[in-house]
Amino acid sequence: MQGEIRFAVLVAGLASLATLILASSAIAAYPIGADGRIAMSTVDASGFADVALLAADGGSVNLTNTSPPVAENNPAFSPNGRQIGYFRFDGSQSDIWLIDPDGSGAHPLTTTPAPVSEAEPAFSPDGRQIAFSRLDGAQRDIWVMNVDGSAPHPVTTTPAPLDETAPDFSPDGRRIAFSRDDGGQQDMWVMNADGSGQQNLTSTAAPVMESDPSFSPDGARIAFTRFVNAGQSDVFLTNADGSAQRNLTNTPPPAGETDPAFSATGARLAFGRTTDVWLINADGSGLSQQTFTAFPFRELDPSWESVYSCGGRRATIVGSDSGEKLKGTKRADVIVANGGKDMIKGLGGGDRLCGGAGKDRLLGGKGKDRCVGGSGRDRGSDCEKGKL
Repeated sequence: MQGEIRFAVLVAGLASLATLILASSAIAAYPIGADGRIAMSTVDASGFADVALLAADGGSVNLTNTSPPVAENNPAFSPNGRQIGYFRFDGSQSDIWLIDPDGSGAHPLTTTPAPVSEAEPAFSPDGRQIAFSRLDGAQRDIWVMNVDGSAPHPVTTTPAPLDETAPDFSPDGRRIAFSRDDGGQQDMWVMNADGSGQQNLTSTAAPVMESDPSFSPDGARIAFTRFVNAGQSDVFLTNADGSAQRNLTNTPPPAGETDPAFSATGARLAFGRTTDVWLINADGSGLSQQTFTAFPFRELDPSWESVYSCGGRRATIVGSDSGEKLKGTKRADVIVANGGKDMIKGLGGGDRLCGGAGKDRLLGGKGKDRCVGGSGRDRGSDCEKGKL
């Protein structure tokens, strides 16, 4: 959706959300996992939104459950699935927040006073940084900060009327796709993660506009919203260099589709259609409705969780592509290292420690732990079962 409209409505009070199709920043994945839960924005009759999880029956589980004028939008699962980023509007401005998927632990990462507002968080593939859009007066740019909120800095510094919104990291973390509005025309761009090498991937003429990019887990494709004309928006798919653009949905008005988000496997896409969340296969087949609401209620802005497992059990602690130290808790943990040269250490309980693609070291704890090597040359010790 056009960045100017999105932010103007947001910072003015969200009172006109009944006519706003919210924008989403879809997340980039770790090494490819299984498709998990879907987070989304759920808008009530008052026009204010909360962060929710899609329920198996097509309903939603509200995670934030705040009252107007507070509203939460644009959820994005962290790569390890342990947190959800979103932006929280307090009646005058918005900040980036984090919350656990069970609804606990909500806290702000940014606390900037009005007129500065931050929105549209997107995690880096190693989970260590968050890209977001930041509005300061008349200027809106893409910023990046550490996942604890430290070291925020701009990666675009274009003056108004140029606006950059809706960032999304590539799976290797080297690039960021985003939308740029020049005051009357919006295109999808890509740049290096430090802001250099900016390139327009769509270069369409008004009234055609593009927004809401989402990288596929393999980095080869980008899904995006194309506003074909004043009454129609569809989900499109393109190669990562902007070639071979094609319409996946091609739905006539009054239905409008926005905010595509690739699943963890890359086989499917979730997106918002008018008032509900829908799914479609990446080849354009298998269209299916997931939520069933009636206006003014809406579910929008889907973000997909990646799920990792070890020995048939879902991971409770997930590593990234980078080498790191992963430590269990006093409870029984399932730790999956993924890539990099890692050290995995169990603490208490019957843990499962799974190595990844790197040369990992697996250290069992006090419980009866099971160590499972990955594709790299792993070694283990103090493992009751599956000793390496």
